[in-house]
Amino acid sequence: LQQLHDQTGWTPGAEHIRPDAASRAQKELLFSNLDTMWASPGDWVMHQVFSSPTQRRADGRRCVVEAPPPGRFALRPQPFPYLLPVGTQHLVLWSSSPRAATSADAITAAIADALDAEHGGGRSGGGGDFVWYENPKKSVVDARLHHVQVFWRPPPQPPLPFSFF
Repeated sequence: LQQLHDQTGWTPGAEHIRPDAASRAQKELLFSNLDTMWASPGDWVMHQVFSSPTQRRADGRRCVVEAPPPGRFALRPQPFPYLLPVGTQHLVLWSSSPRAATSADAITAAIADALDAEHGGGRSGGGGDFVWYENPKKSVVDARLHHVQVFWRPPPQPPLPFSFF
């Protein structure tokens, strides 16, 4: 990542790969609550990201009734973003398939398609530029899911027309 940052300036470098202290504290609180309220963090993700229905188990924790069908992707804002260069946004691409069933090409295409649908472009088109990587220290590890960190720079906005009147 550092070499790419040195070339682009907008992608994360060595000093950008962790959230700030406040975000880390919020993340720790969330995961502490997940442990008491959900069967697993993966169940919570499947419900929150893929709208999988849930039920309450005998121990009071919620679990998904049915996992989302394999092959679905969802691009979401990272709730605990890294401290990034100005103008770079941190997103997460979730896959309803395990890592072994999710190719790098499928990940790249899913991100480009989501940005295209939302912002009118793709990998280096009207939707801006992006890069992604697999975090080696994942907070959510679930055999039914996979996710990657996405760093996106929206396209430059055209200047507004100038008028005195």
